[in-house]
Amino acid sequence: MAVINLFLFFSTVFLANTVFSQRSDSANISTFKKLKMTFDLETNLTKKTAIYEELAKLFPPKTKAEKAAFDDDLTWELMEALADSGYYNIVPNYDNRMYNIDELAGVYNEIAIKLIGDINETPKDISHGKEYLAKALQIIRNNEDVFPERYAVICHVKARLEYKLGEYQKAYDDEKKFRKDQESLCIYAEKAAGSNEAKEWLEKFVKEGAYTPSMKEQLRRIYLTEEKEDTWSSYFSSLTKSLLQERKNELRKSIIKKACPEFVLKDLNNEAISLQSLKGKIVVLDFWATWCAPCIKRFPGLKTTIERYKNDQNVVFLLVNTFERVPATERLTLIKTFFEKSKYNFSVLLDDQTTKYKLSRDLGVSTIPTKIIIDKKGNIIFKEAGGYLDSDLFADELSMMIQVAKEQN
Repeated sequence: MAVINLFLFFSTVFLANTVFSQRSDSANISTFKKLKMTFDLETNLTKKTAIYEELAKLFPPKTKAEKAAFDDDLTWELMEALADSGYYNIVPNYDNRMYNIDELAGVYNEIAIKLIGDINETPKDISHGKEYLAKALQIIRNNEDVFPERYAVICHVKARLEYKLGEYQKAYDDEKKFRKDQESLCIYAEKAAGSNEAKEWLEKFVKEGAYTPSMKEQLRRIYLTEEKEDTWSSYFSSLTKSLLQERKNELRKSIIKKACPEFVLKDLNNEAISLQSLKGKIVVLDFWATWCAPCIKRFPGLKTTIERYKNDQNVVFLLVNTFERVPATERLTLIKTFFEKSKYNFSVLLDDQTTKYKLSRDLGVSTIPTKIIIDKKGNIIFKEAGGYLDSDLFADELSMMIQVAKEQN
């Protein structure tokens, strides 16, 4: 069964429809929209190619904007679909149908990424991946000053290919040029130059807050080859100390102190919880959904923070489930099943789906994860979308927010 990238699908439909609807013959836009929709959904390559040619014949791109939209929406998609199905010899036939050489380099690089695979994945077809990457580099090399960002991304993929071919020094050298991915850079550094050099990079990125859980684990492994286990926590804390102090200073400058709208929400046991009943306590609201991967990645850090305050009756943690993508009748079962499997024991409130998630709207929550800290008088002190995914940094930052909220008069 074909899998459709919904973000790409809807964004490209919108772009093409918007651009082509501005033509003088826009009365035919409904025909264009129908054909474009059929093209996007079609999985049979013979039919998809025929629809592509029909669109090109009925709606030949005339302006620069139309040519760019045709590149982004149609030619790119067809070339990628052909490569996905193994028709590698047919893909280059569409080179001259791409108006923008940056986009042409981009589609070859995108195909190469799929064939080479992620850093820890087994390559799907490394030979063709190498071929397509070389094509992308050939196209962009004479224009790297015009398209520096595209060139940097292609060099990052080149480094990944070299790493998978065992050419560790080349991979390290190429990744160092632009540092598009800190995690890859540290892996290549250890392979090419040894653990000491990798450690230097890792310490630098930790101090900057630009690290992933995998990078933290790599640093831990390297550190423990020479040091004792019981010194790790203090060592890591010493690296993040200045970062957290800087973050604390930023937090003090970003205090909102705005009255939180009153709310009454049901928990998973159908019990009503109101903000009024929580007056006199610090309230942490964490907005999330079961489909939201970044939300769930924060849960270990949230659990750590809750454990830190388990003896403090004046701090309350509430996960507010919102923006779920299932019917209201299925929502409660979905969430309960999620927590049964995940083993997390959090207090969960349900933002009202029948009122289109009123609390989220009232608080201006448009993306998740978002956390909101409310002081004992019912004032919003902090509101932050996103944030650290590393569990220790997340717990430290949230603890700082709670402490600052406690200081408010």
